[in-house]
Amino acid sequence: MYSRNGVVDNSILQYLEDTWKRSLNEVKRLQDYADRGGPIRIWYSEAPYSVRGFNNVCSILRACYSNVSAIKLPPYIQKADNGIQSYTSWGEIRAGEFYKFTSLEKALSSHEIESIASMWDTLKEEKSLLRAVVNGKLIGVPEDFYDHLIRKETPDGDFKMSHLIGKLMINHPLGIGDGWYAKRIQRMIENGELKI
Repeated sequence: MYSRNGVVDNSILQYLEDTWKRSLNEVKRLQDYADRGGPIRIWYSEAPYSVRGFNNVCSILRACYSNVSAIKLPPYIQKADNGIQSYTSWGEIRAGEFYKFTSLEKALSSHEIESIASMWDTLKEEKSLLRAVVNGKLIGVPEDFYDHLIRKETPDGDFKMSHLIGKLMINHPLGIGDGWYAKRIQRMIENGELKI
């Protein structure tokens, strides 16, 4: 995804290396804070990347002495006008509205953290290239797992890739990024299933 015409230039490699180092520093910072017993609140949703992150953080915190709690984004909330507001990820919530969800906070016991961390260890051993949330459970799936959605939404005749991706994201709000769909559509083009 970071290549230009199949070539990854040095500035991109440097960016990725710097990002990786920052990420490792943040993990170390989290571990140090947890080891000092600082309280930790994890915000996560049903989006696959979020569940993956939640499991990974539980793995990092499995041996800490902190009070750990979590707030899981509900799939929807009822609005004052009796309407329903659906959500896929915390990125859809305005910064000033997070407080509305604090009543959903749940303390995680050390047994829960260990159980989640153990499930994550098992998933990591599978070495799946893709993970999806199916029936509320994070599982490893084949790369083409979401391709049936692309086929279903692909219109007959000519179309723009961006329109197809937009349609996929609107009709199937699964927390999958547009970059993933673009890569899968590109693979379908390479395999001759779609033509430019």
